Amino acid sequence: MELFRGFGAEKTRFTAVSLFRLCMTDVLSKMTDRFLYLDADVLCLNDLSIFLDIEFDEKIVAAVPDLAKDRLEEWGIKNSTYFNSGVLLISCNTWEKENITEQLFSFRDRLDNKIKYPDQDILNRVLNGKVKYLDKRFNFFGFYGTTLQTDYIIYHFIGREKPWNIAVRDIEKKWRYYLSLTPWPCIEYELPSRVPSNYFYFKNASFYYYKNKRILEALKCYFWYSWLKMLHSFI
Repeated sequence: MELFRGFGAEKTRFTAVSLFRLCMTDVLSKMTDRFLYLDADVLCLNDLSIFLDIEFDEKIVAAVPDLAKDRLEEWGIKNSTYFNSGVLLISCNTWEKENITEQLFSFRDRLDNKIKYPDQDILNRVLNGKVKYLDKRFNFFGFYGTTLQTDYIIYHFIGREKPWNIAVRDIEKKWRYYLSLTPWPCIEYELPSRVPSNYFYFKNASFYYYKNKRILEALKCYFWYSWLKMLHSFI
């Protein structure tokens, strides 16, 4: 883990594990000419073989534009598009040819306070102009209130509401189902523990239950949201 110190991950809500993708090509280039990187908070809804048909067109990665469109402007990079690093199709050959790993690690120990998303910010800075942008169906940003379409390939649980913390929606329960097929332990509870730091989960659950006419459950969750948020304000 010493290799990943100095990127500023400890100053954000992310961990150094998120930086592993910066050097995966060094290992995988010995096995394949391309690979698909997926975050843990995604759910595959349709056949992934469609990624095999994507042409890089001399670009290094293929990715979906992110919602945080202003990130590049903070570093003076204009007329470009900030991409999301949760789903990345990577060309190993071009990555290696242009020494991308070395360029990424050159930022270690010299990052400024503008870093908000450690791996994603650095990837966007180094790969600026070298990205093929994909349609949102390849990495759909899902949160409470979004509507799914049948042609979406990957659903991405963005924000703080992760399926390992809360599972009241069908999409979250589907993620839990696939988890149950893996060697990792199953997660049985639908709602998270009632501790102050989890107050926002209960707010979203309340809105979801109310929208689906489960009024009693909605009221219970809103009560816990209000109580836990009040406690959180005193911490």
